[in-house]
Amino acid sequence: MINNYGMYYCHEENDTLRLVFSLEIANKKMMFNEVEVLYHNDVIVGYNIPNIMRFVKIKHHGIIFAANNIIIDIINSVLKANNLEPIGYKTDSGYHIKTIGKIKGVYAEKGTYLRDYRISEGQFCTYYDLYIDSENPNQLVDVEDEQDGIDVFISKEK
Repeated sequence: MINNYGMYYCHEENDTLRLVFSLEIANKKMMFNEVEVLYHNDVIVGYNIPNIMRFVKIKHHGIIFAANNIIIDIINSVLKANNLEPIGYKTDSGYHIKTIGKIKGVYAEKGTYLRDYRISEGQFCTYYDLYIDSENPNQLVDVEDEQDGIDVFISKEK
């Protein structure tokens, strides 16, 4: 089970769902029926699932911060049908409300996959980072009324 991954939907690239496991540049690709496996040397660094709309409708373009379990189950059924290792459910998106000094905002924890195919070293997020329309996309997201520690993308229902 692969638990550390970023998930990106690329409508322009043949409706491809990209699962990224490492930031190593793929130097080899191999197609397994419906899934393209990306390798850096002989290590798998990701999967591409072209024409993902055959299996599930995705309305959001770009990074998918935290897919629900139903979408993960659908993706895993495709991966298993191609004899590939499945991905785990996301129980933490890595994006939390945090206060550091006088700044309170949405914070991408260290190791969290970001919008631009990078991994966070720990940073506050802008409106641009979170796909929120704003007149000032490079401004940090204001969350003064939110409680520290809350995961922005995964509900902690009891």
